[in-house]
Amino acid sequence: MKLTILRCLIAMSALGLNAPGHADDEVERLVAAMLGDTPVIDDLHELTDTIGARPTGSVANLSAVAWAAQKFRQAEVAVMTEDFAMPAIWEENFVTATIAGDSSFGVGAVAKPFSAAANALEAPLLDAGFGTAEEFERLGDAASGAWLLVETPVLDDVVGLSGLFKEYADAVAIETRAALANVAGVVFMSSRPKNLLFRHNAGAGSTNELVLLVLER
Repeated sequence: MKLTILRCLIAMSALGLNAPGHADDEVERLVAAMLGDTPVIDDLHELTDTIGARPTGSVANLSAVAWAAQKFRQAEVAVMTEDFAMPAIWEENFVTATIAGDSSFGVGAVAKPFSAAANALEAPLLDAGFGTAEEFERLGDAASGAWLLVETPVLDDVVGLSGLFKEYADAVAIETRAALANVAGVVFMSSRPKNLLFRHNAGAGSTNELVLLVLER
């Protein structure tokens, strides 16, 4: 972001060499816009906390498209939307999860898009570490018919986008191993702290047959 702003400032200064007063005014306006109050945080709050999760093709997704278009129009920016065909659509009905043992308690969870239905599935819960090939080898036949709890590294500004794409790739490999092990389902620990439930599509997309959940951290 800093590099982009710097380039904008340099470009504006270069264009205004013959009119230093005009260039200074434009730079001041740009800096003021960057440092002043903006609706970005409020818009983000409205999009994520009011409209909420937006799987493609869902009612919430259509609401988000209409919301975004209206925001552009309010800013006097021309905007148009375009329909397209979806080969498959998935929407979550509801998810409740309970861990039972010496004590029982409910946990916050959501299904990954294109997760299979759990249908009140009860099964042993096993720790599968980070879901590596070595962890599945350690579990052996015990994984068959069990829920596997998989740890996910926390995403932060340090790991950035590389960490996000690694999470995508790791999930595909984990789900492939889980399918081969004939597990009851996979429970991924959320990669976001503070009970945030971030989720992305099942690795196999609409052909997925596993029950896939994300558990609050």
